[in-house]
Amino acid sequence: MILAKKLRILTTSTEAFGPAAGLSFAIVNEEFIKEHPDTVRNFIKAFKDADRWSNDNREEAGEITAKNIDLPYTANVHWYSPSGAIDDEVKGYIQDWIDAMEADGLIEHGEFVPEDLYTTEFNDTWDTSLPNQ
Repeated sequence: MILAKKLRILTTSTEAFGPAAGLSFAIVNEEFIKEHPDTVRNFIKAFKDADRWSNDNREEAGEITAKNIDLPYTANVHWYSPSGAIDDEVKGYIQDWIDAMEADGLIEHGEFVPEDLYTTEFNDTWDTSLPNQ
């Protein structure tokens, strides 16, 4: 008996949070960035390359995800921003998560703004519209 066939999806993160549900952050502290900028640059490039591959190979990405989290069926994979650009729309999605964490008491009101949570230092690495790719 496959338990998954008896499950019913009540809601999805996309239904709950809209496009903000698809945000992914890779956390690197300032000291590590300063000491290992090439490592960070290479990591970001690989991270965005994987996002783009997943977008272009959704079925295979779903199969890999399902296998790695032990699902008996192909997973529905996220869609990832091909560029990773942080524009006003994305800042709004980040703010939605900040607001949710404030409402849950995880952080103080006003403790963070979207710009506190990302850097544009490596834009040339992840934004394919910029030169030197």
